[in-house]
Amino acid sequence: MNASRILIFIFFAFILWIVIYSFRYPPEARFGPLVIGIPAAVLIVVQIVRESLIRQPTSKAAPAHSQQSSPASTVKGSFNPYLEIAVCLIGMIAAIYIFGLLIGFVMFIVAYLKLHREGWLLTAALGLGVPALIYAIFEIVLHMPLDKGILFG
Repeated sequence: MNASRILIFIFFAFILWIVIYSFRYPPEARFGPLVIGIPAAVLIVVQIVRESLIRQPTSKAAPAHSQQSSPASTVKGSFNPYLEIAVCLIGMIAAIYIFGLLIGFVMFIVAYLKLHREGWLLTAALGLGVPALIYAIFEIVLHMPLDKGILFG
């Protein structure tokens, strides 16, 4: 089993733990983890099946540069796309903890899109549009305050 598969199974175990642990909370509190956790678990299973079907065994005689990387890899020269995703998620969690949800999302979206070599127009539109939409839905419509982080909270 290679490192990519090990990392994806770690993600899957973590998501399952979140879903199972959320049943200890009252119904209102478990809604968020279930809404995020169940689709994430399904997507991880789809990715595992997809990689199992797409990945073909390579012969030992094949040169190292001819081996294909994971189909999930979008960054050129990437050695492990799941490691990149893990680093991005850890960075996003740290940014949200320090700067708050909205600023953390802006930082994550901009960093992620620039890492994948997207243009500045799309990066700016999504980097500002997604947090604005989240703000409008939660703060204005639902009157639910968003986390301000330890720096601004």
